[in-house]
Amino acid sequence: LTLLPMCFNDPHRVDRLRRVALSICLKGCARAGNTNLAVQIFDRIVKMGIKPIPKTYTRIMETYFRSGDIEGGIKWERKMKKAGFASDQPTSNIVIRAYAKLGNITRAEERMKEMTARGHQADSRTVGSMINAYASNRNLSRAEYWMQKVFRDHDPLPAHFSAVVRACGSENDAKAQFWLDKMSETIRVDSLEKI
Repeated sequence: LTLLPMCFNDPHRVDRLRRVALSICLKGCARAGNTNLAVQIFDRIVKMGIKPIPKTYTRIMETYFRSGDIEGGIKWERKMKKAGFASDQPTSNIVIRAYAKLGNITRAEERMKEMTARGHQADSRTVGSMINAYASNRNLSRAEYWMQKVFRDHDPLPAHFSAVVRACGSENDAKAQFWLDKMSETIRVDSLEKI
């Protein structure tokens, strides 16, 4: 508490505190999928003279994606680019996850290719979203393709294995058993206890 007055006497710290507080509000909007409030907060940020950063735009994109409005999120990605910020790796991962979760696998794959062409790598959650998207469509070969990427680029998680097993469906018990065995060989017991 003794440092609080010093924070408010320093304009840089005040700006940082405002930015952090508004970022927390935007994160809450993203979790709730409240696009109207997210846009109001963005407008307030600009009105206060705080220059939005890429994370600001990304939070608003997440809000639209969470609400199921993928085109609204893409619109904010375009605004971010117009403001001079490139679509970086975290932004690309968020967009790909949104497309995959909403079932637009073709567009998710296209964005994945664009991202890797720029030299970026998909994070573990994004690859997991791709596995889940293919599992939902019972496309075992593509789910396994993405699972191989997990083995090459990331540490596999129980959720990755679960999605591949789900892609097997009831008609491919041998493949499901293969992936369950692979999981028991790969995943440490202590990480399974967290499930």
